[in-house]
Amino acid sequence: PPATIGSSQVSNDTALFDAPTLLDPAQPTNLLAATCRVWRGPASSSATWSASNAISPALNGSTTPCTATSPFIRSLAAGGPSSTSSSAQNSGSQVLYAGIAGSLTGGANIAGHLFVTKSAQLANSTTAWIDVALSPVTNDANAFNYGAFDVSSIAVDPHDATGATVYATIMGFGVPHIYRSSDFGAHWANISNNLPDAPANAL
Repeated sequence: PPATIGSSQVSNDTALFDAPTLLDPAQPTNLLAATCRVWRGPASSSATWSASNAISPALNGSTTPCTATSPFIRSLAAGGPSSTSSSAQNSGSQVLYAGIAGSLTGGANIAGHLFVTKSAQLANSTTAWIDVALSPVTNDANAFNYGAFDVSSIAVDPHDATGATVYATIMGFGVPHIYRSSDFGAHWANISNNLPDAPANAL
């Protein structure tokens, strides 16, 4: 069937052409979607979507709706404990991650950064998310994604019920291609090892 969640459901935000979407693993009747901010609502119907379905501000703190100069979200992941609420935007995974596009593909002034919230069950359009791209890389002298490439995919380890163990791939050359954190992005490890020097797009 045709998609039911479109531009009008996300307040006509500008977004990447291939804007990330994800069925919430803790509540697959809910859809997560991203523009320059994160949204969550019913996957099967657009009837109840409104501005209240935004569960983050623009992640660089700029005003919304998102415009062509906003930093766009490239990837999403969800995990951790599950929450049930009468509001669809607050039902499902409590831990959410959002990766930003690269410096040449719409990341603007936070290109290649990665954000997390551990309390998505309470989030709204003004809730601050933590920029974990600023966290140290324990086995590398360089900063996380120092080339400011796209954070092309994020995966939360489903065996970690807390949602703290997360992996991120980087879509670039000459940089680490996979990072891992076991503490919600407070510390990272470069685990690229002997992978070929080519953009990593998925985990």
